[in-house]
Amino acid sequence: MQAKAYAKINLCLDVVNKRADGYHDLKTVMQTVDLYDSLTFQIKESKEKKIKLTSNHPGLPLDCRNLVCRAAELFMKLTGICLDIEVHIQKRIPVAAGLGGGSSDAGCTLRVLNRWAGEPLDWAYLSVESKAIGADVPFAVYGGTALVEGIGEQVFPIPKKENIGLVLVCPRISVSTKSVFQRYVLDDPMEEKVLVVAEALKKGDIRLLGQNLFNKLERVTIKDYPLIGEIKNMLMNAGAFGAVMSGSGPSVFGVFPDLDEARKAEQNIAYRLGRSVRTFCIKTVEGVIYEQ
Repeated sequence: MQAKAYAKINLCLDVVNKRADGYHDLKTVMQTVDLYDSLTFQIKESKEKKIKLTSNHPGLPLDCRNLVCRAAELFMKLTGICLDIEVHIQKRIPVAAGLGGGSSDAGCTLRVLNRWAGEPLDWAYLSVESKAIGADVPFAVYGGTALVEGIGEQVFPIPKKENIGLVLVCPRISVSTKSVFQRYVLDDPMEEKVLVVAEALKKGDIRLLGQNLFNKLERVTIKDYPLIGEIKNMLMNAGAFGAVMSGSGPSVFGVFPDLDEARKAEQNIAYRLGRSVRTFCIKTVEGVIYEQ
């Protein structure tokens, strides 16, 4: 069985407060895009639990540091089904880039195992329980477009009128999410702007969406990596309605009027920045698509 694990972007990201446990409550609109890892599964029931991971990515951990392993463990714990699982992860989503690649792989694993077993678990229940794996996994179980709150465990799907053309630019650097949050200084919440982003998606108003993109973590990451600011300017000069960093960075994306404009911009930026970045012309996608 094969499946696609789609990357996510944050169309807006508001840091609401810092919790007593050290984590931060967020309010963000997440969106899956058609940049994806391909996961190939071999699954069978077994008397003895076994999880084997392989990957084309030489730096990817293949033990239970990998969220795919933790997702398989969680599924077996929740269902009581003992499985022998082999998963090959064909990695395309850049690692440590603010695109939720590891969480996407975990969410994909949960969906595939649940589907293989005849859907013994309700999707909402599976999403809530998956917060034990990582903050972005509850959203990754659903995919599509959603308002996400808390530390990521509260997911509220948003109906979106149309797919959106984007240019994604990923500098070849890794950013520590933990370090970014440790250095973040709280300010006033921007709940109204989050609601504007959600409303723009419902209306299909891409210009309004672009004008209201924001990410409060950007100001922390950009101090270490000024290239992020340069990429934002390049995207805007290339015709984007708006451009912003995703997650804790360093990836930056721009919202364009259509895919043709996005392709032109992506080619121009790829030429100008060369091998210092990876560039993608992508579009938003709705939910999960399985490939047999």
